[in-house]
Amino acid sequence: MEVVSTDSYSYGIACVRCNYTMIAPNWSEYVTEHHVRHSWSCESCGHQFETLDDVRGSTSAKTRRKIPTLLVA
Repeated sequence: MEVVSTDSYSYGIACVRCNYTMIAPNWSEYVTEHHVRHSWSCESCGHQFETLDDVRGSTSAKTRRKIPTLLVA
């Protein structure tokens, strides 16, 4: 799966395929003390992907990147 940058919002994320704004992931889990993985599924086009957020204390340190996901049909 191709890794691309995503537009993130303080309340959610935009789908990289159709730009539909999603406000909550399907599920989230702590991967490390400072990183949370979110699983997203777009209600508009059905695209599924995961993001990894750096959730350290300061707002300026928060980052999000899309990570490869293996989807089983």
